[in-house]
Amino acid sequence: MSNVVRFMHGDMAGASTVYGNAGGLIPMLDACLKDGWGQQTLSSLVVAGGVATATFGTAFPFEVQSVALIAGATPAGLNGEKKVLSITGNTVTFDATGISDQTATGTITAKMAPLGWSKVFSGTNKAVYTSTAPAYSGGYLRVDDTGTLNARVVAYEGMYDVDTGVNPYPTAAQVSGGLYWGRSSAADATTRKWFLAGDDRGFYLWLAPQTVVGGVNGISQYFGDLLAKNTTDKFMSTINGGVASNVAMASSVLSDLGYSNTNAASTPNGIFMPRATTALVGALAMTKQCALTPINANYSGLNINGFLTYPNGGDNGLLLSPTVVYGGNSLRGTLPGWYMSPQNISAYFSHRDVVPGTDDYPNKRFVALRHAPPGDGGSNFGFVFIDVSGPWR
Repeated sequence: MSNVVRFMHGDMAGASTVYGNAGGLIPMLDACLKDGWGQQTLSSLVVAGGVATATFGTAFPFEVQSVALIAGATPAGLNGEKKVLSITGNTVTFDATGISDQTATGTITAKMAPLGWSKVFSGTNKAVYTSTAPAYSGGYLRVDDTGTLNARVVAYEGMYDVDTGVNPYPTAAQVSGGLYWGRSSAADATTRKWFLAGDDRGFYLWLAPQTVVGGVNGISQYFGDLLAKNTTDKFMSTINGGVASNVAMASSVLSDLGYSNTNAASTPNGIFMPRATTALVGALAMTKQCALTPINANYSGLNINGFLTYPNGGDNGLLLSPTVVYGGNSLRGTLPGWYMSPQNISAYFSHRDVVPGTDDYPNKRFVALRHAPPGDGGSNFGFVFIDVSGPWR
C-alpha cells in the first residue's frame, strides 16, 4: 500500500532494540524501513461480514492503525498489507471487503509491515537508505552507526557506495561529520526507547537517550520529502538532526542543538535541504516553525509564559498546528503528519497517548510524543502529535 502511514515502537512485542554501542541503531532501521519484524504463524484467520479476524497463539506487536503484512493465506485477497481495525485479547481484525465468509487455509503468517524503503549500500555499522516511491523527489540517507552515543547522518543527492556520494546536505563545512541522531547517554547495551512513524516518502524517528525520567525525554528527527508549497519544487528531500550531541543534556535550550522536536527556533536549527528554489547546487540550512505560534516560541505544549491554556476556551479543545519549513527567503513546505500545539498541555498528556482528531482533523488518530532535553528531570517537556492514521500526502 503506497502512501500508507505506518508506526512502530520499541515496546511492541518482538521489536528491535536501540542501545549505546556501535551498531545500536541500524538493525532497528532495517526492521522498520525495509524488512518488517515480529513474524509469527496465525492460529486461525476467519472472515465474517467483510471483516477478517486473525487469532494469535503468542504476543503480537500490533496496535490499532498499525499495518500488518499477511502471507500464506487462501484466498489470496487476505494477503498483503492490512491496517488493524481493532484488537481484543489475542485477536486482530482488518478489512476484508469483497471476500466471502470463510475460514482461510494455509500456513498463514503475520508480521509488522515495513515502510517499503530500500537499503542500497551497507558496510560495517553503516547503511544507506532511500525511498522507492515513484513520487519521491530523491535523496539518500547515509547512517554512520560506528560510534557509541550517536549515529551520524548525512543526506546526498546521489551515492556510488556506502562512503561516497555527491551533493551532501549538510555539507562538511555546515556540520562536520554529519548531523547527530542521539540514541544513548552511555556506552552500554541497555535498551533505549524509540518510536518510528512514516510513509513511503519520509519518516520520523523519536529516540530517548536516557533511561532516567521514565525513559521518555525524547528527541525526534526526520528524513524525507516535505509537503511542497510549490508543486514545481523538485528538491523537497529534507534531513533533520542535531548539530551537536546532547544525549545527556539537562538544559532547556534544546533548540540550540537543532532537533526536529518541540522547538520552533527563529534561526536555522539542524534542518537541511539539498538546494534552494533556484535549483543551484548547494545545501541550504532551513528553519522550522509552528504555524500557530510567534516566531520566537520554543516548545510545543510546554508550560511557559505566553502559551495558550488547555483546553482552549474557544472550543474546549486541543489546538494543533502544522510545522512549516523555510529558508533562503522562501517557505518551502510543511513537515508531513507532524503537529505542534501552542497550549500549556504538559500536565494533561503522557507519552504515546492516543488522541482522536476533532474540529480541523476529523477521523484522524494522533499519538502524543513527549519531548525534552534528555537529561532534564524537571518540567521542561512538551508534546508533539503525529498523525498515525494518514495519509500524510
